[in-house]
Order: sequence, then structure tokens, then C-alpha cells
Amino acid sequence: SFPTRRSSDLLMAQQVPSPKSHFGFNIGDNYQLATFTQTEAYLKKIAAESNKVKLQVIGKTEEGRNHYMMIVSDPSNLKKLAHYKSISQKLARAENLSEQEAAMLAKEGKAVVWIDGGLHATEVVGIHQWIESLYQIITRNDEETNRILKSTIILFVHANPDGQELVSNWYM
Repeated sequence: SFPTRRSSDLLMAQQVPSPKSHFGFNIGDNYQLATFTQTEAYLKKIAAESNKVKLQVIGKTEEGRNHYMMIVSDPSNLKKLAHYKSISQKLARAENLSEQEAAMLAKEGKAVVWIDGGLHATEVVGIHQWIESLYQIITRNDEETNRILKSTIILFVHANPDGQELVSNWYM
């Protein structure tokens, strides 16, 4: 659960549209589901407004839609994303690394966290909590959230764009 917002938190939040302002309803409202088309537009809006995110297309879905990953972190980390990716790759492969070199890389690198939602499209809470969580982590400006963003690179990946579009269109 996220802490209550302070007035200082609202400055950043005013730049990034809320889910309600974009979708026309709060995430979790009864009888409301967001389609992938709406979600894709929202991701693009967030990417245009926030310096805490980088939107990447990671491929195409079976039905030809863009498959997105939203990379979320402190802006200073995003500027050095290639460097942190290199560190993660070196540590993952552990080829020709001494214990001391590995320790130095681990100290310099960032934790990488993968968060996805929506794999099973008829389990609609997954993708909707993903949308809300993404909004919350990039609009909060409290000490704990800032600490998380400075020490972590979060990969928000939509697990099933085709399924979200199919199920949400059918339901709505």
C-alpha cells in the first residue's frame, strides 16, 4: 500500500496524467476496464511527461501490436541505462570476473526488478493494478519512493496486450 500523498508530492503528479483523467475512471472502479489501445496511449502520455521513465518497444505481439516495456528509475539512472545494463550483463555471465571485480560491479550497479501484469487476460486485475502501480511509482515524491528509484531500475512489462484488448472490448 502506498503512503498518503503530501502537497509536495502533487507537483510531479500534475505533470503526469492520472489514470482517471486518461481512462475516464479510477483503476478498480466497478464495471470499467481499460483496453490495450487506451493503455498504449496512456503509456505514450506518461513517457512524454515524466523524466522517470523510458518507453521501449520490445517486439510485436501475435496480432501485430507493439509490445511495451516501461523502464522506471531515477532520471540520473536512466541517463546511464546502457552502463547499468552492461554491469548487469557482466554479473549475470560472470565470465572472467574475479570475486573482487564482481563485488565492485555489484556495488556500482542497480537492482533490476521486473513487474508485469495481464498474462491471463480474463484475470483483469493484473493489468489494471500494473497501470495503477506504474502511475504511483512515477508520481510519488516521498523519501521512500525516491530511495527506491535511486537504487533500482524497474522494468514494467505488459504481459499480454492482445488479451487485454480482446477481453476489455468484449466486456465493455
